[in-house]
Amino acid sequence: MDTLDAFIRENGMTLRWVATVAWFAAALGAVRLVLGPCGRSRRTWLVIAAATLGFAVETACHLRFEGTELFRAVLRDLGGTDAYGNRRLLQAAVILGCVLPVAAFLVVRTARARFLTPAAKVAALGTGCASVGFVLETISLHQLDQIPFLYQACRFGGLGLVLLGVGTDWLRARSAHGVPQAERPT
Repeated sequence: MDTLDAFIRENGMTLRWVATVAWFAAALGAVRLVLGPCGRSRRTWLVIAAATLGFAVETACHLRFEGTELFRAVLRDLGGTDAYGNRRLLQAAVILGCVLPVAAFLVVRTARARFLTPAAKVAALGTGCASVGFVLETISLHQLDQIPFLYQACRFGGLGLVLLGVGTDWLRARSAHGVPQAERPT
């Protein structure tokens, strides 16, 4: 674990830009699928394209830290230092009451969606996984902060799933249109 931590600290800027380019590539691939004949998955690919573009911008600019500071400032303004000191209860309530139920609902809904291709389901689940990582890192619950690389695992695992889904559906769409009708097997 120490070796991985040292590698990330040493190459952090390079890894951040590689992740930014990968998110941007996923967004472009999803846009390509929206513009192509993706059938009933079109809206899902549009949402994935918008989310991955947002992740590309966020990865480049680290907007989650500004969100965390905004959350802390609002908490201080609303309840003073006592509310800020007792924020862990609010953080846990938001995670248990909002983030986890919404994530579970979306996983079940995506898995049961008959109109989505399997690749679109994988990409949608990857987008959800990355979104959970972003929200958890923005909320920054102390107990979760102690787990090494939890947020990065959610975000980069999500990125991998999105790239897999986008790439698979893009190759499927390309091969379906690249072979003339007479040469297609029946």
